[in-house]
Amino acid sequence: MNKSLVFLLGVVAVSLFAVTPVNAQTFSYGATLLGANEVSSTGVLGVGDPDGSARALVTFDTLNQTVTYSLSNLTNLDEFRFWHIHTGGASVNGPILVDFGTSLSGTAVPYASVGTNVTEVSQIIANPGGHYFNAHTSVFPGGAVRAQVAVVPEAGSLPLAAGALAILGSATIVARRRKGA
Repeated sequence: MNKSLVFLLGVVAVSLFAVTPVNAQTFSYGATLLGANEVSSTGVLGVGDPDGSARALVTFDTLNQTVTYSLSNLTNLDEFRFWHIHTGGASVNGPILVDFGTSLSGTAVPYASVGTNVTEVSQIIANPGGHYFNAHTSVFPGGAVRAQVAVVPEAGSLPLAAGALAILGSATIVARRRKGA
């Protein structure tokens, strides 16, 4: 196998790995929230509920301007009060962009119903890691558990990525065998 064919197979593999989501108007994010991730107003890390945790999942539909969300697996979060998405890195506190209030789940809820708009959702989509989920309780009113927003991969993209890596690996093995023969 010549170098140009190996290069071409590599380009194909990388292209498959960087697949565009099938449904480009929906963007899904999730995270496991922990008390150890909470930051005080003075920047001290780990001030949240030491044994609390939760799982957040949010999908923005930019075509219909709706959001589907859930906060689940609440563990040791006594007296849950509310949750939201803030702007801010892992070591800072920032303003609220999306406010889910006391609701643990919602399906196709208009942006305005959760206190957000197209501009703010666009900020999250452009820089998910620059935002964080935060859940509050009566015991930890400043925040019980927290996590940076992370992209949830499209369900169909993982098999394609695995296939692309397999193609690339096979091409490399064949090229090495032929070169050594």
